[in-house]
Amino acid sequence: MKKFIVLESGDKSHRVGLNLERTECGVIGIVNFHFAINGEYELLLTDEKGENFYAKMQDNPHSFVLPETFMLDGVIMADIFQNGALVANGISDNIFINKDHEKYLKNTENYLSKDKSNQDYFLEADYYIKKAKQLYGEEQQKENKNSPTFFDGIKEDFDLLFSMGNEDYLLCKKFKNSRWKKVDISGEVYILGKIYAGGVTTEETPSFIALAMPTTFEQSLRTKPLGGNAKFYHANIYDNFGFVVLVENTISGKVVNL
Repeated sequence: MKKFIVLESGDKSHRVGLNLERTECGVIGIVNFHFAINGEYELLLTDEKGENFYAKMQDNPHSFVLPETFMLDGVIMADIFQNGALVANGISDNIFINKDHEKYLKNTENYLSKDKSNQDYFLEADYYIKKAKQLYGEEQQKENKNSPTFFDGIKEDFDLLFSMGNEDYLLCKKFKNSRWKKVDISGEVYILGKIYAGGVTTEETPSFIALAMPTTFEQSLRTKPLGGNAKFYHANIYDNFGFVVLVENTISGKVVNL
């Protein structure tokens, strides 16, 4: 299953193609800038449930993998920013390409006929999608779950702090099958999270643990309070308030982008 979104600036001077495809490696996305890029750009995707995906981009094309919880088969809002300013945006209109058929679905054919340049976007995106499949497929590694895990070394301290916190529900909407506790550490507010890939939040060991801080989008870019590997998640699509979140795999300790 594939989905394609065209993002444009208000004066149509900047145009970006966004291609999303569900593969055996997950939902792979490709961003193609059809103008000369300069510096770092930021991508914000929002699905019908209000879940956000955020990524920084400096290369063209740029590839990424969406979390499993992100809803692909609904309307998706896409925004690209640079230095806090909106560069281009677009909304999907539920146009799909079924890879099991030789031709596009009827509504996709009608869409393509409206603008010949859209066909070029599809052809270019298909090329980079294939490259991304190979890349992410090669990077997948099996973890040895019989060896001591990263979480084993910090479990006692983490669970103690987690038990002292108060339930926080805002981030539960962003991360499916998760629990979050707000704690005050030396006068600063932190939010500790446990994320369960298996879907059962009562399991003893989560699949991922997280540390989050409430902040604004601009403040997160300026101070990077949890380091360069943390990601910013908007609380909603209407303002710049949200959370900087650092997520780690409990087996390997590696930082992940869910």
